[in-house]
Amino acid sequence: MLPRRLLLGLALTLSACLPHARTRWDHEAFEHGPPVRLVGCVELGFSLDRETAQTSDASLLLDVSLHNRCLREVDLDLSRLRLSGRDESGGAHPVSLYDPRHEIHAMHLDSAVSGTERIRLDVGASLDATQTICLDLGEISPDAAGAQPVCLFAPTARALPKEEE
Repeated sequence: MLPRRLLLGLALTLSACLPHARTRWDHEAFEHGPPVRLVGCVELGFSLDRETAQTSDASLLLDVSLHNRCLREVDLDLSRLRLSGRDESGGAHPVSLYDPRHEIHAMHLDSAVSGTERIRLDVGASLDATQTICLDLGEISPDAAGAQPVCLFAPTARALPKEEE
């Protein structure tokens, strides 16, 4: 018979690769559901920010937080993320990842690795009209089939601080 400590260690090691129901963001409440999804072994968290420049190039930024909860490498391809925007009346607006140099590509996440990515979104002229952005995760990983979409409120324009004279 195996010693009790060895059995406990083995059980903890095996459970590290099992999907867990709770995430780091469970304590927060969101109208469209929490912006966190477990896709296979990868816990993904999403948030939107608005980049306000002194020029007219204001845009939305998608922050993606990722954490591989397994003890094995996992494939993930954020370039296959599909986005859609909606205005106040429910009208659709085109939204896509802004990637003119094709820097967003498939990656291998090592076991237990965490990281963040910040990606500019191409919303076009409908930036101010866009109220929500929805993310379809169904194609970003072989484990993503059936993943629930994530919908986020688009941040509104913030007043820029006035320059002192």
